[in-house]
Amino acid sequence: MGLVAGFFLSSYFFNSKRLRNGGFDPVPLSRQDASDHLKNPFKIDSVFLAKGKKIYEANCLKCHGPEGRLPRSHPFSIHAGHHTPGDFMWLATNGIASKGMPSWRDKLSYEERWQVISYIQTTFAGTEPMMMR
Repeated sequence: MGLVAGFFLSSYFFNSKRLRNGGFDPVPLSRQDASDHLKNPFKIDSVFLAKGKKIYEANCLKCHGPEGRLPRSHPFSIHAGHHTPGDFMWLATNGIASKGMPSWRDKLSYEERWQVISYIQTTFAGTEPMMMR
């Protein structure tokens, strides 16, 4: 019974979108659930952050610029204090169509999204990236 209940709860709570690597995207469907509960499960070190920088430069730089500005808005350094890492992950995964930000779910792996989020947190927000403990 526990296994069946767990399957149905995970199906409800998480996106059922299959990833490139054959797994499922563990980002909750609800932005609030992601913000409240989702944490970076990867070890954050200089290699992880360097990969995040490369991803930022290849995919984010054209809209957010070298200073990490939001299009037509304030910089990440101000914005980041209002959002949890889980919220950033939800935004990167789902995008914000009304503001022209694409979903990166099908373009970047789950780990790659955490790499760029960690890079943004350390570079533009000046905060220590949070990871699952």
